[in-house]
Amino acid sequence: MTNKLTKQLLLTSAVLLALSGAVSAGTREGIAAYANDDYATALREWQEPAAHGDPVAQNGLGELYQGGYGVPESASTAESWFRKAAVAGHAGAQNNLADLYLDGSGVPQSDADAAAWYRKAALQGNAYGQYSLGWMYANGRGVPQSDAEAVNWYRKAVAQDNISAQAALAFMYDKGRGVAKNDAEAVRLYRLAAERGSAIAQSGLADMYFDGRGVEKNDVTAAGLFRQSAEQGRAYAQYSLGWMYANGRGVARDDAEAVSWYRKGAEKGQDSAQDALAYMYEQGRGVEQNLGEAARWYRKAAEQDHASAQNSLGWMYQKGSGVPQDNDAAVDWYRKAAAQDNAAAQTNLGWMYENGLGVAQSDVEAAKWYRKAADQGNVTAQANLGIFYENGRGLPKHDGEALRWYRKAAIAGSARAQNSLGTMYEAGHGAGKNLILAYALYNLARANGDKEYAPDNIKQLSAKMSAADISRAQQLSMRLYEKGAFARELDAYLKGVRQ
Repeated sequence: MTNKLTKQLLLTSAVLLALSGAVSAGTREGIAAYANDDYATALREWQEPAAHGDPVAQNGLGELYQGGYGVPESASTAESWFRKAAVAGHAGAQNNLADLYLDGSGVPQSDADAAAWYRKAALQGNAYGQYSLGWMYANGRGVPQSDAEAVNWYRKAVAQDNISAQAALAFMYDKGRGVAKNDAEAVRLYRLAAERGSAIAQSGLADMYFDGRGVEKNDVTAAGLFRQSAEQGRAYAQYSLGWMYANGRGVARDDAEAVSWYRKGAEKGQDSAQDALAYMYEQGRGVEQNLGEAARWYRKAAEQDHASAQNSLGWMYQKGSGVPQDNDAAVDWYRKAAAQDNAAAQTNLGWMYENGLGVAQSDVEAAKWYRKAADQGNVTAQANLGIFYENGRGLPKHDGEALRWYRKAAIAGSARAQNSLGTMYEAGHGAGKNLILAYALYNLARANGDKEYAPDNIKQLSAKMSAADISRAQQLSMRLYEKGAFARELDAYLKGVRQ
């Protein structure tokens, strides 16, 4: 997590103590010097009170050694001073020691110890400790995962106007975690933190504007918020701003700008940015086409379990594009993505099984993976599953199921499925024989790009039909061709409403 505050905020409690007269004159002088970046004076003024057990001075020395301010950077020395102050009950030092345990800096990494020290600070009413303990509960780090407990601690910190907690609690309302989903409340909290400069909140609020959740949808505002967050270095926002440029949403489309922002996010390890940058290299958009670079970035994202990148890397291995052709490697990457329910990868894995590429040929396995993808709406898989049912490959022959899957894919615009659906109606398989509908479907498939089968099917079927029936079929195909009209017009025709 390491959500370190600025040095001024970390010493807020020390300043308050100094103003109250609860610390020594040397400690007060050290605080003033530290605030002015005079680290040598801060070191000198803090050493004596720290040696005599002043927790404010001890925490201050820990800050100097942790940051390498006026002294050699030393996590172990920082830990020693933080621990002295933390044991004495200094909430800021307890947080600092917790951060070290969380990061494994100067101490063995320990989520349990981090959570324990955050709790000590939180129970003293320290807002950063409350926020941090909430984060530990939200992520199941050092404590049992509990969204309800996370919300409880975030609320306490929000009551103290903690920016990080505002953004975190907004996220919980956004996702409905530990609290009833409430877009309006998410927007309110995101906005509070965003206006105070929280990069996390800015990107969260951008998402709300992009989706039109809790606010009126506004791509321009979303892009502006993504930019604010991206310019602060938030990798997710850099990816998102790149996407906005790549798709011309809220900004003028600019592939070069998209690549620039994708690269910033990708270099920080953001997996979606790596996947997007790889795609730009693969397609030569905004950058000179470079398949080797595409494969390299897909691999980086794939190794982070980004399912789309895993599928894309599998495709590159299957085709020998940017990497040596290797069906075994292709299958490995397809399988990883398919296990994450990536429908494209499930379809590709089905294809590998159907054709015995990188695996032993198996129609049963092919049908299994086609069905998984088809159930998710993958059009290619739906068309393939229709073929398998029609021909009894890998599962029992069933014309009715073949017709059903062809219809789904045909509605989605698959020319191949529209042609296959035509063959079913021409032969009367799975439904009553209907030459007019068959011709209309062939005609539609040809218009949608099927140059391999549909033209011959039209030619052969025309010989069996009257000129009047062909005319009716052509009129039907025109109605089916209208955008979004396929299912409606098909049902109307079959029910006799329109002929």
